[in-house]
Amino acid sequence: MEELGVKALLIGVAIFVTLLITSIVMLEFFQIGEIYKHVGEVNPSFEERFDKLDKFRNVNNVFTGLDVKNYINKYKNDNNIKVCLDNGTCDDPNNIPYNEEYSPGLESTGNKYIITFTKK
Repeated sequence: MEELGVKALLIGVAIFVTLLITSIVMLEFFQIGEIYKHVGEVNPSFEERFDKLDKFRNVNNVFTGLDVKNYINKYKNDNNIKVCLDNGTCDDPNNIPYNEEYSPGLESTGNKYIITFTKK
């Protein structure tokens, strides 16, 4: 009779351990699913902003005065991006000659960016 009790106890422990391992595995799969669900919710405009700013990191890129004016006008209402000339002009793009060439520079402070155009 004692052998039967030991076998029953072993079967009970085995079932308990199996349920415990199955629960842990299911919990891990649930957490992985939650992580992937949140990855899909990343704001695409955040990623697009980095793609747009990459062209300003390369100082060998050349921009015309018209490009500089357009970028100043494009980002003038954006609180995270400021476009300036090397002489400090940030708000008034009207005095920039169209045919001059500029090289870009990009500075980041936290999540704010300053694009500086230097005359070549």
